[in-house]
Amino acid sequence: MKVATAILEDEERYRGVVRVSRSLRIRPGSYVAIRGKMETAARVWTRACDSPCLWLDEITAENAGIEIGEP
Repeated sequence: MKVATAILEDEERYRGVVRVSRSLRIRPGSYVAIRGKMETAARVWTRACDSPCLWLDEITAENAGIEIGEP
């Protein structure tokens, strides 16, 4: 799954929210573990998209040790 920079509303920024494509069938409001070099948790909000993708804000990506754009 590819990681992209989140386009978040002001109320979403820095609140541990991750957007995932609806095709992954993860329920909005659920919490997921994001594993990169480290592990962090985030609350799921969905986005209409056909390809599996994960949208993170900079803080959540940094907490997980993930670079934006990497799989």
